[in-house]
Amino acid sequence: MIMDILLAESQKNLLLQNKLKEKIDQLPKGTVKTRKVKDKTYYYLAYRENGKVINKYIGNEAGKAKELFDLVEKRKKHEKQLREAQKEWIIYKKAGIEINSNELRQVITESAKGNDFSLSLRGFLDVFYSYRNEREKMDALIKTEPENYQNVPDYQYAMCAATANKLANDFKLKVPTWVWKDKYYLKEMFFGGIGKTRLRMYNMLYSPAEFKHRGLFVDENILMRV
Repeated sequence: MIMDILLAESQKNLLLQNKLKEKIDQLPKGTVKTRKVKDKTYYYLAYRENGKVINKYIGNEAGKAKELFDLVEKRKKHEKQLREAQKEWIIYKKAGIEINSNELRQVITESAKGNDFSLSLRGFLDVFYSYRNEREKMDALIKTEPENYQNVPDYQYAMCAATANKLANDFKLKVPTWVWKDKYYLKEMFFGGIGKTRLRMYNMLYSPAEFKHRGLFVDENILMRV
């Protein structure tokens, strides 16, 4: 239970880091400086680029300089939050959680350690969707095949393959070749503990194709996250 909580928190941490990095990239870096010439004040944005200090002239309008100053301060605030989030990984590493736990293959690794499969999968999806506008990063999260573990149920391997397959199709990414291997197809139908009810029939009809043809009959919105 404690490990499951740590895993969930580590995935939230990665999600926060991703969001902070996006915000930081959209904000100006450096320091707003002033230079007085006689009775006039001129404003500059000083920052380093390729090892050199650049002084970019802003103008002589105090209002414009104040707006830029506020944006620079906001960037510094986000950078501080990012450093604090990165420091938290000392705790997660001591617990055996790797920094690459945001990859789909890590869902299987965590399951092999005895952690909750569904929780790990949801955490992966949160991180994946946070990269919605970065195709290369999304592709990197699903391209590597999970490792083989004797104590991981076959349906979990099939679920990961179906997840990679559907996400690739939904976001027009390259479907990883590993998802087509025979080991990711079940010999018996899997309903996830659902008894012989109408819900089972519903899942047989509406389960996404990437899941259905692997023998997985699941909710049509299985990969949806709020």
